[in-house]
Amino acid sequence: MMFIGLALLGGCQQGVDRELEQAEFVVDAFYSFEESVLRESLARAESVELAVYYQAWARAANYAVEERRPCERAGADMLQCAIKVSDDFGRALGYQATDTFKLTLSQGVIVDITFEADDPPLFNTIVEDMLAAQPDIALGVCKDMFAGGDQPGACARAVVAAVEAYAKAQSAGLAVSQ
Repeated sequence: MMFIGLALLGGCQQGVDRELEQAEFVVDAFYSFEESVLRESLARAESVELAVYYQAWARAANYAVEERRPCERAGADMLQCAIKVSDDFGRALGYQATDTFKLTLSQGVIVDITFEADDPPLFNTIVEDMLAAQPDIALGVCKDMFAGGDQPGACARAVVAAVEAYAKAQSAGLAVSQ
């Protein structure tokens, strides 16, 4: 009886390891900046288009992994991977962000992915101000940003330009308007 219990426990451990390996593969695929590799890693995920959008956004903003912690369990059917990155936004404003990938499992397969970032509130304010002041960008390259938009790279570059203009104005002691 003890042997069967240990064998079953070992099988569960292998399943957990396989799930964590899947999560690590998704992170590798994301930061490879190759869309086809990311799509393959999320073949059964409902939110693959969101992930592809974010990947293109990250590529355009020159994301670079600074610290990669191992993925971990965040519940029975949830894995999370926290990755510290540098990017053009953070370089302009003097910070690094942590992107957290949250992967939902069903029967041992990743079926959903969401992202969280800990950018400072100033970053979000700059983006909101830029979109409000520049409707050509809000209704153009950033239309439906992270919600079905189709120009993530161009949108990210527009946001980078706004953040860099803000930082330049701040360093020059100028009042900032987008």
